[in-house]
Amino acid sequence: MLRLPKNLLGAHTIEPYSTDQTVSCHEKDDYTILSFAVEAEDYDEDEGSGWLASLVPIRSELMHGDLRALYLGWLVGVQLGEVPGDDFEPPLPPQLGKLNGSLDRLADFLGIDADLISATAEHSAQERVSVPSAEQIGEWVRGLPSAEKDAIITRLIAGDAPHLSLQVRRRATLEISSRARKP
Repeated sequence: MLRLPKNLLGAHTIEPYSTDQTVSCHEKDDYTILSFAVEAEDYDEDEGSGWLASLVPIRSELMHGDLRALYLGWLVGVQLGEVPGDDFEPPLPPQLGKLNGSLDRLADFLGIDADLISATAEHSAQERVSVPSAEQIGEWVRGLPSAEKDAIITRLIAGDAPHLSLQVRRRATLEISSRARKP
């Protein structure tokens, strides 16, 4: 289970990846609780092997908009027959073919067939989500209404929004990239 700020990852984002048992979520107060579950007979508790610690980065990756962990959860649901064949496939995140250490461990934990990941990854975009340049960010900030800038800076200094920086960064990245795609 992972507890995530719902303003960074709400149930509306997770629900397309939800299955009967493998991936689920619910919102409580300002948080989304995301659960990955598998039933395995050969499951062992973490007795110093460090596998649980290797999954910790997934929380940060999800908060930064990397949805590959959600897709892996959905994929194991497909593998286990939890997903009806006529269900819509959720959005395929970029770089599914380039799993990092934490996502590799999640795939192992969930028991996903490596061939299934490879076959699916062939259709996944290989480029990373582009990071805006300092010039693009500056232009975006200059375009914000003065009252909105004041509110962001006030909340940042007051420290009442621990994930504000990440939230503003994600918003800027999305808005800058959507502008770049328009003709």
